[in-house]
Amino acid sequence: MNRKTNMPRYTLTLIDSTNQTTPIVLTAESTRTIIRQLTKRLDPTPERRRVQGSGGFTMERGRVKAFRELPPDPATGNRRRATAFGATRAEAERRLNEKIAELQRVGRLGYTKPPTVAEWCDHWLNDICKPHLKPRT
Repeated sequence: MNRKTNMPRYTLTLIDSTNQTTPIVLTAESTRTIIRQLTKRLDPTPERRRVQGSGGFTMERGRVKAFRELPPDPATGNRRRATAFGATRAEAERRLNEKIAELQRVGRLGYTKPPTVAEWCDHWLNDICKPHLKPRT
């Protein structure tokens, strides 16, 4: 509002030519605020939001970072989050979905107790090292 007179700087009045509806009067300090008010009046649908827990996207060092909350660790109760990077939003989301599918396939997602050393060694040799080893190793 104008500091000296405490009056709004802009007023927009919309009148129906047939006089079937009541006039709409919008007042604000800036035209942007009036446009925002008018948009809310004409299109009252709420802003679209993703479903809670569906994750999000951010930019980090020129790359898109996708992240999603996982169920808490049952052993410790600590919060867990899966993240993946990509050049585009679609690529980051695809990599994140692949990562979560891999976690579910391996069985490390939502386990009830921490793996034993023997279980972890088997997982390490079969799932992590084996794909990267040469055949004669």
